[in-house]
Amino acid sequence: MGGKKVGFMSGTRRPMRWLLPLGAVLLCMGAVWLFSAQSGTLSSGLSRGVLGLIETELPGFYALLARWGRPEYLLRKLAHFSEYLLLGLLLYALLRRKFSPAVSALLAVMLAAGFALTDEWHQLSVPGRDGNLRDVLIDTAGAFTGAVLGCVLTGLRRLLARLRGRKPAA
Repeated sequence: MGGKKVGFMSGTRRPMRWLLPLGAVLLCMGAVWLFSAQSGTLSSGLSRGVLGLIETELPGFYALLARWGRPEYLLRKLAHFSEYLLLGLLLYALLRRKFSPAVSALLAVMLAAGFALTDEWHQLSVPGRDGNLRDVLIDTAGAFTGAVLGCVLTGLRRLLARLRGRKPAA
């Protein structure tokens, strides 16, 4: 037979390659959903607590936030951007196992934007929270940044493999 494996164990390894990235994506989405399910009071308290920690431990960063205006608001938007940057990167890594870098990045951004829309819609039913398009745009920008980062890392990995004289993994 050719180079393809046939038999009982042949199909068991490939699905396993999807489990870790899929689990990471689902864990990230679950964390985002749980944070957005917090009441406005709890969410604000958490933001103020983190902001107090930043003010104490990272005074330079706090001063930067304060100079730009409302530190709690900026921290919340930075959190939106960051969690979706991670989601975009994780979705890219998952999709990259099947698609080209460009298609993986596009699908990752589209899926993350769709999730951001559902997340903001979900917040409409949470006491003290609201859903708004601005947050969807911030989330999508974060996902876009994560997907682009994934493309850059893929390109660097390929370049390093070429420089070492090896064929890069797909």
